[in-house]
Amino acid sequence: MHVLGRRRRGAQVAVVDPRGGKLVRTGDLHLALRPGSDAALAAGLLRELDVLGLVDAAFVAERTVGYDAARRAAEPWTLARTAMVTGVAGTSVTALARLLGQSRRALLLHARGAEQQVTGTDNVLAWINVALAAGHAGRRGSGIVTLTGQRNGQGAREHGQRADQLPGYRRIDDPADRGVVAERWGVDPATLPGRGLTYMEILAAAGRGEIAGALVISTNPAVSGPNSAGVRASLDALDHLVVVDPFLSETCRYASVVLPGSTFAEDEGTVTTTDGRVVRIDQAVAPPALRGDLDVLRGLAHRFGVRRQFDFHAGREVFAELCRVSEGGPADYAGLDWQALRDRGGIFWPAPHSRPAGTPRLHLDRFAHPDGRARFTPVVPVGPVVVPDAAYPLVLATGRHRDQYLSGNQTRRIADLNRRAPEPVVEVHPDAAVTAGLVEGSRARLVSRQGRAELAWAPNPALRPDTLFVPYHWPGINELTSDALDPVSGIAAVKHTPVALSPVGRATVAPTAEPHRPPRHAAR
Repeated sequence: MHVLGRRRRGAQVAVVDPRGGKLVRTGDLHLALRPGSDAALAAGLLRELDVLGLVDAAFVAERTVGYDAARRAAEPWTLARTAMVTGVAGTSVTALARLLGQSRRALLLHARGAEQQVTGTDNVLAWINVALAAGHAGRRGSGIVTLTGQRNGQGAREHGQRADQLPGYRRIDDPADRGVVAERWGVDPATLPGRGLTYMEILAAAGRGEIAGALVISTNPAVSGPNSAGVRASLDALDHLVVVDPFLSETCRYASVVLPGSTFAEDEGTVTTTDGRVVRIDQAVAPPALRGDLDVLRGLAHRFGVRRQFDFHAGREVFAELCRVSEGGPADYAGLDWQALRDRGGIFWPAPHSRPAGTPRLHLDRFAHPDGRARFTPVVPVGPVVVPDAAYPLVLATGRHRDQYLSGNQTRRIADLNRRAPEPVVEVHPDAAVTAGLVEGSRARLVSRQGRAELAWAPNPALRPDTLFVPYHWPGINELTSDALDPVSGIAAVKHTPVALSPVGRATVAPTAEPHRPPRHAAR
């Protein structure tokens, strides 16, 4: 809505997406890139900024390092080569380079589209290179914004949701960080665990019998996990699964124990918005089961013999702990005050004791490196590991629908939302629909190397003819997607799945017996 509002006030919008969607309006610059070619497009843009003389030379010299190496890596990506690989006309690449290079302020916003690919890390780094070259970072009204996919996605990352972190964005494999946190917790640093497994690594290890038990809190991998058949097999292989969720999800079918947990209105605590604003949440009602998420975690910790460090009975006590332990870290909450969060409607971190009013804008003076300079990264674009072929000629990308949310465990229970979006609908370019033999009112069959699904379909002329799009909020969609991972981030490549398309009732290629899996650690 902020983007739409800025457009109404005269801002120019450029959309990089294989799918047009409702965000693209007349007058916008739409670069409908071929799925999996994000880094190539960014490399072509970086080169074009340099060729046109639109690199912010003063910003690059004063506030960054590594530009020359990044430019050399992008040098082969001429307009012709970029157009050939991405499917985006060279004139559009030039237009976007001029728009970024000549604008006084610009925001580069991305969500999961660039990330959920086997080259997701390189994609994001390549776009950071573009923003830095144009000088759109560390300035008011400019920046690179990662749009989190769910409420408090930012806050959870700050304090250890990822298994390579300690509170305050400290790293679990950094001896200095381990020492600080251990001292504040009153434990020996040697007792802190090492780097843990990612979400997908946990499921894979469970499938191999290396993990016997798991605790799942308010997530639904049986629907949201890629390659659903593999996810279900992993859940089934567990000896003991505990699910904490206010609503009985599809994952609960595999559970030994289900606890109701609590919703946001039944908790107190904080959430952090994507721009770093810490916002206080007050409990509106008590959980019907009288035992919320915090009570479950405290009870588990006490049964494991860890009482002193987990003697929390209210969210504000956890907040006080985060303030104490995060002091001096990148996400420093030390100066935040519980009442001030309510009075001021939220405060931006870092907020050390010396600056309790917080920091509304990061990086105005220095970036988060010892020398205060941002880093360019030489990115050599490579394509997806698994590509379309004669058997699977189209690429499926999954995404979101306005009227459903995540795995649908909450929203699919709401009648008004189900009337708006009762089932998943695969979007197909009209030309692709003709080629596949789809007719109005029929259903479409999608087959990938992992599985198959039968769905309603709708034409979308703003979609690339080689691309299909379907929202993922319903069971069955991730039967199709691959569990191939980015070797750095460990994120699954659900934005790029080769598929075959046909009308229901026509014989099609069967899924391969074993899903194609790329090497876990591809050469970089």
